[in-house]
Amino acid sequence: MVHPVAHRTAGSVPKVLRVSSYLWLASAILACIQPVALIVTREASVVVVLVGGLILLLFTVIQIRAALGLLRGQRWARVVLSILAVLALGGVFNVVLTPLTVGVLILTFAGSVLMWMPASIRYFRQFGPSRGQDPVRESQL
Repeated sequence: MVHPVAHRTAGSVPKVLRVSSYLWLASAILACIQPVALIVTREASVVVVLVGGLILLLFTVIQIRAALGLLRGQRWARVVLSILAVLALGGVFNVVLTPLTVGVLILTFAGSVLMWMPASIRYFRQFGPSRGQDPVRESQL
């Protein structure tokens, strides 16, 4: 009998999890626009925006990597994104709330909810790799 992971394809990823991943990616992209918008509107000094922008860049790289990890059924990705969502909630009280910031928050929390829906949970239980395996790459070999 062939292990079920070997038959997994990109089409086997539940739609709700694909949408979650896309929302997380969109959130990361919009978040990167925020520092530029703050400089253009002169709502923050350049130094503050640069320091915040560097920190934001680190979180954005982590967020993008984890959003792509969702599609591979990597459980750590869902945990990391959940932690980032909690940090975003805490950061709401420390940032300038612009329409762009609100948009990032909406995308972040929508992505968070979707990655914990029943179809996503079943997917991670069924196809989630253990100890760093990547079943999508293994099935393509």
